[in-house]
Amino acid sequence: MSTFHATLGALVILITGPLHAATSEAESSNALDAYERGHYALAYALWARQADAGEAEAARLALQMYRYGPQLYGQAFVISSSQRQRWLHVASGALAGAERFATASH
Repeated sequence: MSTFHATLGALVILITGPLHAATSEAESSNALDAYERGHYALAYALWARQADAGEAEAARLALQMYRYGPQLYGQAFVISSSQRQRWLHVASGALAGAERFATASH
C-alpha cells in the first residue's frame, strides 16, 4: 500500500469516526425512545442492527429482549445462532469493562 493510500485511509477514519459515533448515539436514542413508547419490535430491530455493528450495550439489550421477549413483551424476537454467538461475545466485552470500572472505583 502506498503512503498516499495509507494517509487517505487514516483521514477517512478520522472524518467518519465522529460521524459513526453520532449516528450510533442517535440510533441508540431512537431505540430507547421506541422501547419507552412500547414499540418493542422497532427497538429490537434498532438494537439488533447496532449489535451487528459491534455495539456492546446494544448487544446486551437485544439479547435481553430476545431472552425475555415472550414473557415481558408478548412476542418472540428472531435471532440466528451465529448472531447470538456474536452478540454474546460483543456484550461480554461490555460486562468485563463494567467490572473493571467497578473494581477500580472501590
